[in-house]
Amino acid sequence: YCSSDLWSGSSNESHSHGSDIFHAIFDDLKSDKRFQKAQQIIFTGFSAGGLGLLLNLPNLLQNFPSTIDLRVIIDSSWFIDYPGSINGISKINEGMAYWNTQIPSSCHLKPQYRCFLGSEAIRFFPPHVRILIIQSLLDPTQLHLDDVNLRTNDFSLQLRESLHQANERVSIFAPACSTHGFLFRSLWSQFDIKQRTLASVLNVWLRRKKRTHLRLIDHQFDSSFCPQRENDDELY
Repeated sequence: YCSSDLWSGSSNESHSHGSDIFHAIFDDLKSDKRFQKAQQIIFTGFSAGGLGLLLNLPNLLQNFPSTIDLRVIIDSSWFIDYPGSINGISKINEGMAYWNTQIPSSCHLKPQYRCFLGSEAIRFFPPHVRILIIQSLLDPTQLHLDDVNLRTNDFSLQLRESLHQANERVSIFAPACSTHGFLFRSLWSQFDIKQRTLASVLNVWLRRKKRTHLRLIDHQFDSSFCPQRENDDELY
């Protein structure tokens, strides 16, 4: 959040430099001999940080040799274009001109905010990049932004369907927890779906060399364990 523009901007006028910061970091790393010898690189982004990865990585990763094991973890950033929402992901469109948002060269979608949508953005990643989506089906931040009628589960059903239809090369861990963000939580490892914990899924995903993919989605919204600790949300 430090850039205040979803890591997407490049504007002196509005002091929005998220995209510039993102790419400057990797410009510096290019001269690091240890980075040059890396065999595996893992990118992780939570919420706005995850949106920043979805937007910036497609261009950046084109410059990495395919011999490097590139992995991307997107935590709580799988937004959907929910019909009728006036405050959801489509609201980003108003900020994009102000920030001078830098859209991936491969994304020609209109309106341009759709380049932030996970279901669209992952199509622009190089094919050898492995992606893990961690996303709650009952994400309170998304429910609030989209002003969802909580008496129905229509939003969660559409979010579930969007994940289900994601590119087959994407791995997914999607519990039905009222949680925005997983990996920063002290009890992150204990979240589970049908007794398969997030820790075990992450361990298998990181260690597995073959391009097989894990998909754990709580389709019935009743098979998740969601540990809670009160002070965890204070970190967010």
